[in-house]
Amino acid sequence: RNVGLILTGLLAVGPMLTVWFDALEAAIPGSSIRAVMARTVVDQIIQAPFIMSVIFVLSGLAEGLSPAACAQRVRNKLIPTWKACIGVWGPVQLVNQGLIPLKFRVMFQAFVSFFWDMAVSIQAHKPQPA
Repeated sequence: RNVGLILTGLLAVGPMLTVWFDALEAAIPGSSIRAVMARTVVDQIIQAPFIMSVIFVLSGLAEGLSPAACAQRVRNKLIPTWKACIGVWGPVQLVNQGLIPLKFRVMFQAFVSFFWDMAVSIQAHKPQPA
């Protein structure tokens, strides 16, 4: 489970976030409160559920789950995880988008993500109620 999560972060999430933050900054440039808020909202609506789905699928495949089982995991766990995500990543992204220089945003996110990914992994492996 740990190796799958590490590989997912290194080979998929990190590179995707690098491209995402560059594109987000280009689409909504500036350091005004309005720009920071807009980037944060767009990030939480588009990037957050996408990255969570990637993590659920790739970590599941690394654990030997079938693609169908991974898709079911996304269907069962994405919304509750996303709801929890907004409470954590909304404020984190306000800091990231507002105070952290663009070239350091992925590193900042990786630091916070270390702890968040553990929580997502635990959520992904919780048994489903009968």
